[in-house]
Amino acid sequence: MGTTGLPSNPLTLAATNIAAKVGDPPVGSVLIVASPPKAHIAEAVADRLRRRIETHLLHLERHASEALAWLPPALQDLASEGWGLVLLCSPIHAQLLFRAVGRPDTGLRIDATYLFCDWLIRPQSLVRTYAIDMGELRRFREALLHRLEGATALRITSAAGTDIRLTPRHWESTDGEVFTAPIEAETEGRAVVDGCIYDQVPSKPPTLVIRRGRVTNLDVLDASQQQRWLYDDLTRDANGAVVAEFGLGINPGALWDADLMEAEQARGTCHVGFGNNLPFGGANRSAMHVDVVLRHSTITAEGHVGADLVVCQNGIYQL
Repeated sequence: MGTTGLPSNPLTLAATNIAAKVGDPPVGSVLIVASPPKAHIAEAVADRLRRRIETHLLHLERHASEALAWLPPALQDLASEGWGLVLLCSPIHAQLLFRAVGRPDTGLRIDATYLFCDWLIRPQSLVRTYAIDMGELRRFREALLHRLEGATALRITSAAGTDIRLTPRHWESTDGEVFTAPIEAETEGRAVVDGCIYDQVPSKPPTLVIRRGRVTNLDVLDASQQQRWLYDDLTRDANGAVVAEFGLGINPGALWDADLMEAEQARGTCHVGFGNNLPFGGANRSAMHVDVVLRHSTITAEGHVGADLVVCQNGIYQL
């Protein structure tokens, strides 16, 4: 144990925190489903859970999506019966889980009270983002939400040239971010994407111009693979290029220069999402949702009584 009373081994600490997410399911049983790359994490989580609850561990083979057609309805049945579920999967098994529990950008199909589900983040990223002091994270998140509540608008600027103004709806949060679905047509400005695009930080950050909530200069995206992917996603349908989300990374273990699923959680970054936002209170329907990460931003909450509040100054939170 470390000096704070937390396990000093990162895997053990991450497993302890993941196990705690399951809570106390009504039937007193938990099923863990694991893809091969995350088997070691699943074993560590199972070790922590077995100390207090009946725990079952199912290891998926590489072609589980074809061989285990029974699993999606089985997971739905277990969730409805009050089981706890820990789903630690790889992208190859993502569709299997989407059929079972839904997906984050279109909404979950089961009660998430006793669910921990990860299907996209890399194993090393999962350990880093959960090998943290969860108490500190909760206190930080509450302080940040307190600063953001009541703001009628946010302004996001940076030395790189980002200058966006948006109108937030209600705020939601996870262990990685605090986020909102802005009122779509009221987002204006430009976003210099100097953080992650998918799996890489661009060598030449593109500047996305936003007018009435929509990117208007998609031709600025270059021929690099990441920017081609971004172009394809933003043009996937008529609403793909609409600003759907603004999020602030809050996780102290996440790395800003990792791939997107980790980078957007890194404390000190923020991100802008495009496409679908119906599941978290927006009004934009799209077949996709994609985020891009911004660095060193200054975020000002406007509309508070007395004075505007600087929430983050050049990537450093002011709480």
